[in-house]
Amino acid sequence: MKLLSINKTIALAAVLSLPGLAFAGEKVDESLSADADGVVEIHNVRGKVRVTGWENNTIEVKGELDDLAEKLIFERQGKVIIIRVEIPRRNINHGDGSNLVIKIPKGNRVDFNGVSSDFLIEDVNGGMDVRIVSGDIDIINVHKQLYVSAVSGDITIKDSSGNAKLGTVSGDIKGTFTSTDISADTVSGDLRLHLAEFDSLTANSVNGEVWVSGQLNDSGKAKCSTVNGDITLAFDRAINARVKVKTGPGGDINNKISSDKVEHIFPNQQKLKMTLGDGSAVIKIGTVNGSVTLKGSN
Repeated sequence: MKLLSINKTIALAAVLSLPGLAFAGEKVDESLSADADGVVEIHNVRGKVRVTGWENNTIEVKGELDDLAEKLIFERQGKVIIIRVEIPRRNINHGDGSNLVIKIPKGNRVDFNGVSSDFLIEDVNGGMDVRIVSGDIDIINVHKQLYVSAVSGDITIKDSSGNAKLGTVSGDIKGTFTSTDISADTVSGDLRLHLAEFDSLTANSVNGEVWVSGQLNDSGKAKCSTVNGDITLAFDRAINARVKVKTGPGGDINNKISSDKVEHIFPNQQKLKMTLGDGSAVIKIGTVNGSVTLKGSN
């Protein structure tokens, strides 16, 4: 019996010493070597995760696991590093979620999946693909690819660049970034984007405002729409574009970019059709119940 007890103790110690394995509510402090241009896959059901790029070719995970965590998987598969907090498939409404700080090589791409998890990413040059059910997403100094979606949560972007696909069901999207190709959609939320030069813009909100500043390049396309919400486009300088704007009943058009007149149509609707410069770009704007404002550089 004594020998059996000793063997159990040894076996337990061996399991606890395995790399990349941790348990509920535990503190973690682990690291793995990584490629400079690899991929980091992160899966966290609930809590907070912060990812920061650094110069080392090492990935470091520190913090505390979810109170319900069964284990932390932290392993390498080729050029992909997988970080997964595994919790049981049952009611997760009690206990605290994970609180993790992850440092990765700056050139890595980050793929993140969460259920009820706030996510912050900063100083990453390899791009990102983030999908969260409920939680806020903050993006600072991230470049190459900005793919983000949340069912319920705000998306905030600062000092970043790259093709952007942004979407929420219930939440605001706010950003200051550089991108030639932007798609931003929300069902119930506001869009407020400060852009530089861009070739393609799609910005849609069902119940919310759309506000975009920047510069549409020649031969570019911009399409904005709302159901219940105002739309404002503010251009940094003169543009070359064919412009079509239409509002539903109760909406109005404020043309501050040229002397072209707004046309009133039945029943209580407005439309504007004009050509600016050589007309090489295309701008289409529509709202069912909202106002549209076009602003120029003067």
